[in-house]
Amino acid sequence: MDIPSGFEGELIAAGMPGYDEARRVFDRRADKRPGAILRCRSADDVRAALRFARDRRLPIAVRSGGHGFTGRSTLDDGVLIDLSAMNGVTLDADRRTVRIEPGTRTGRVLRATVPAGLAPVTCAGNDIGVVGAALFAGQGYLSPRHGNMCDNVLSFDLLLADGRMIRVSRDEHPDLFWAMRGAGDNFGIVVATEMRVHAVPPLIHACAIEYDGRDAAAAMRLYRDHRWASPLPWLLGSLFLDAAGGEPRLSYLFALTGSEEEARRDLDALDRIVKPRASNVDRMDWVGLHDCLAFPPDIRFHIAQRELHALDETSIALMLDALPRLAADPGRPAPIDGEPAAMILFYPTDAAMGRPADPPNAYSLRGGYDLEAVALWRDPARDAHHAGWAEGEIGRFVAAGLATRASVLANSFVDEALSRNCFAGDYARLTALKRTYDPDGLFGSTAIIRST
Repeated sequence: MDIPSGFEGELIAAGMPGYDEARRVFDRRADKRPGAILRCRSADDVRAALRFARDRRLPIAVRSGGHGFTGRSTLDDGVLIDLSAMNGVTLDADRRTVRIEPGTRTGRVLRATVPAGLAPVTCAGNDIGVVGAALFAGQGYLSPRHGNMCDNVLSFDLLLADGRMIRVSRDEHPDLFWAMRGAGDNFGIVVATEMRVHAVPPLIHACAIEYDGRDAAAAMRLYRDHRWASPLPWLLGSLFLDAAGGEPRLSYLFALTGSEEEARRDLDALDRIVKPRASNVDRMDWVGLHDCLAFPPDIRFHIAQRELHALDETSIALMLDALPRLAADPGRPAPIDGEPAAMILFYPTDAAMGRPADPPNAYSLRGGYDLEAVALWRDPARDAHHAGWAEGEIGRFVAAGLATRASVLANSFVDEALSRNCFAGDYARLTALKRTYDPDGLFGSTAIIRST
């Protein structure tokens, strides 16, 4: 295959050194073989790659950080436009903004901003791409105080299907600015994003607290109702079977960003009411905090998610019921590298995450709790079983009327019905914008927005 005109990046095709590594994405179930991988190094490369594919009527996929759960950031036979080498970060500490290229992952961004005492809202793991998450939602340790990642976007540099490069912001193409913060990869290829940054302390208390299953309900009520002395933390709860003996467990991962005295008041108050079986509290910097949550390599992965209306007694009971069902399943996901491989994750999406964005955007799952069933495994023969477990557990909450809306960002299986569920009354508006900016339906690997 010839190198596209004007393309100064790297072309990788089948049979060339590095092809198998270059075609891999996070979820190994997406074992696709692109006809060509065009690894871009600049916005001009992206334009040349898109022109090459369009001129030859070849289908495209776009990969940035590579963590898209749907597996659609790759394809068979067409052109994979790979943005992973576009990983520049430019901090403007005076304006409290950071410009981020699309292949940049969280750790790289934080290493550029944290020395100045600043950080954008990011997801909780250093290996997760920033721009891809910011196009749809994105929550992490700063979200209870500063909102979702998409709420903190100030502008996009966007390549349209017709080859034009435009800036999208509050004042420029405001219709797209509304749509792209929530349904983002449907309208073009983002080559840079500008986001707000916020103050972060030099050191925080990283807290990983674990409870026996018999104390889980009391602990869930405790964390739900606790009034924090520290600045409001993001509380990631996890229900799982411990890897050693298969016993039910509940854990919370969170960061306390206030003073030593505030942290001690919170931890002592929690310990007095429900005694944990294990409590790890470490002082670390903001970059190190984002190493606490990481997925093992070379995994197959399925996530099913819905917005839980409330963490009430009925929901708590149904969440806890998942553990004996999991324990009774001899084919459940086996621990990976000594860690549980099947879990129910949950966290509140109120506070700043629940407030409408300014200006408004297309992301509308605000309030309640994010509820996810997650399975990890390595044996391809277990694909259907483990994906079925995750979808089945979330389906119980939907059937009970406890959860309804879904996020396109946090589901492995996304079709048009789930996309309509996510965007609800805004779906028709998004479809009209799709017809305007991408009438041929060239883009869209995550949310399914039809142009026809």
